[in-house]
Amino acid sequence: MTREQVAAYFGVRPGRVRRWELRGVLTPVQTAAGERRYMTEEVQALAALYGQ
Repeated sequence: MTREQVAAYFGVRPGRVRRWELRGVLTPVQTAAGERRYMTEEVQALAALYGQ
């Protein structure tokens, strides 16, 4: 998932997702093109942890 997709999923701004990344809440993987992506399973687990 892109940062924008994760932000839309949680109803927050993309900058919030970046801060989660910096705090270690979410861990991105890098594509061959150097773009960050977040694993759907990790995003869903985070949502389940916080009751979403």
